[in-house]
Amino acid sequence: MRIFYIAEITGKAGVWAVKKNIAEIKRRYQPDFIIANAGMATGAGGLGKQHAGYLRKMGIDCITGGDCIFQKKDLVENLPQMPFVLRPFNLPEHSSGAGYRYFTARSGEKLAVISILGRVGHHRLLADNPFTLMQTLLPKIERETPFIMADFSSTATAEKQTMAFFLAGRLSVLVGSGTGAATADERLMSAECDLSGAGSADAHIDMQTATVETCCEQQSRKTAYITDAGRTGSFDSVGGHAPSGKIREYRTGLFEYPQETWQRVCIQGLDIELDGAGGALSIERIRIEMPVAAAPC
Repeated sequence: MRIFYIAEITGKAGVWAVKKNIAEIKRRYQPDFIIANAGMATGAGGLGKQHAGYLRKMGIDCITGGDCIFQKKDLVENLPQMPFVLRPFNLPEHSSGAGYRYFTARSGEKLAVISILGRVGHHRLLADNPFTLMQTLLPKIERETPFIMADFSSTATAEKQTMAFFLAGRLSVLVGSGTGAATADERLMSAECDLSGAGSADAHIDMQTATVETCCEQQSRKTAYITDAGRTGSFDSVGGHAPSGKIREYRTGLFEYPQETWQRVCIQGLDIELDGAGGALSIERIRIEMPVAAAPC
């Protein structure tokens, strides 16, 4: 299975970049599933109902978002009717929408996608502990499919990296998001096969019931991981927003409403390939720059 991940779509420039490149992405990478983080697609933050529907019509199979997912009221009211949009699964159970879902990829496999929100750093929403909740959720999903992808939105790199080691070998893909700045640490990770009681395997295996076969299966299975996939929109910006306003804000300490910018518009994302057992074969960072003359602003 081949998955294409579009990093955090930010503002009008990000939506426009996807519109202009989605056909070429489909032609060049032949993805069986396209997922996009669009938590900052509408205005200065959040995702509106119209933008969600627009991205879906372009060919996005699933949309995730972080702590801005509830910022637009029209989306919140319609989340139950838009199952392709996922809010973080570790929010209170009475929150609108769903935090994970099963999809059928064009290759025929059942793919589970989970949206996760971190707790470390600055977040607009208070989420429950994702580590303990993933321990509870994963066995249920693993009974349904070995193809499991998670988008972990957090402003703390350590929290995302810790989750990667915690779930290595159990997830097919773990993509970090939330900072809007791409990292260069993409890799394939596997669990360590250590049944002595002191190794990393005891973090996610019940040591009283684990077998050598179970542990070694997780050791051989690879998880594609990156701490942050970056953003889609203006590259020469501060998180997709005009630097001038952010400079004034940091110099004066006074809040300035973020202004969108169109400087060096690009798509950042990932091309991921999985084997027939749900393990990762490869992960490649992608950056598609738009010609300056092509931008409408």
